[in-house]
Amino acid sequence: MKKIFLIGLVLLVAGYVYGEVPCKINYQGRLIKDNVPVNGTRTMRFSIYDSEKEGTQLWTSGDVNVTVYNGLFRYVLGSGGGDLSGIDWTAGQVFYLEVTAGGETLSPREPIYAYPYAINTHFLEGKTTAHFLDVSGSTQTKQGGLNIVGDVGIEGNVKADNIWMKVAEVDISNSTGYTISGLNGDKQKMYKVIFQGSIAAGGADRRILIRPNGVATGYRSFAYYEGDAVGSEWDNTGFYVGRNGWLGNGVFAFEYTISAITGRRRVGFGEATFCDNYHTVSYSILGFTRASGYWGDTTTNITSLWVGPIGGTISGKLMVFALQ
Repeated sequence: MKKIFLIGLVLLVAGYVYGEVPCKINYQGRLIKDNVPVNGTRTMRFSIYDSEKEGTQLWTSGDVNVTVYNGLFRYVLGSGGGDLSGIDWTAGQVFYLEVTAGGETLSPREPIYAYPYAINTHFLEGKTTAHFLDVSGSTQTKQGGLNIVGDVGIEGNVKADNIWMKVAEVDISNSTGYTISGLNGDKQKMYKVIFQGSIAAGGADRRILIRPNGVATGYRSFAYYEGDAVGSEWDNTGFYVGRNGWLGNGVFAFEYTISAITGRRRVGFGEATFCDNYHTVSYSILGFTRASGYWGDTTTNITSLWVGPIGGTISGKLMVFALQ
């Protein structure tokens, strides 16, 4: 009976290069038939099993045509029938290669040792590179939570959901009102306006207001203050933050939050402290102010916030944060 023998094989790993090269193994061998090297094209099949005999087939090339010269041939396992990434190379077990030539299954199966396990350089604990941060310019998505121990340096913009992000920070001087533009209320859910500075009142009591999109109508806003003076006031031309007192100049600070969601009234609330230079008393506290109100426009996208006094000028640091 004529028999085909497979003599000497070499297994070399094509492997992965950062996920760009397919998971493949270069297979080389020599076919001898009746002690004569085989020449020509032969139909062959290559299969990988988890056992030397029987067992589960993990991969197969199917029938492929292979060129044989002087008995020598070469075939890349993984070039047909899909690559080898579906095999768990991290388990530490030996796999076995079965070769069929001309309809005859050659035996025994050949064990796959050592070098093919270099395929696992593409993995860490069985995970592909897609599970880890890389240093390329591509965008990656992290599913689940992330705990970081140590310092984090970030260059560029940060986009996140449900956290406050600073969208503006400016120093203003002797301003009758300043506009923060470039906002997008369709995506940003709330705005927090923070200011610390001074007011030049020009001999009058001056209210500090915030106006989305610079609009001066449609508000119902109240301020309740206590301290050296106690009282409450309302304004319908903007979100009323607070005011100076006794017609004097002074310093003040406030934090005011405004909802930005379309389809409902924009509600505002905040706190402020105003200190005035009143006669012989150096910086009396006009009051700790609690303010709240709403803007009746339910459809317009908020794209800017105007902050300023009704008369006089303000100077200081203005910051705006957005809840993404």
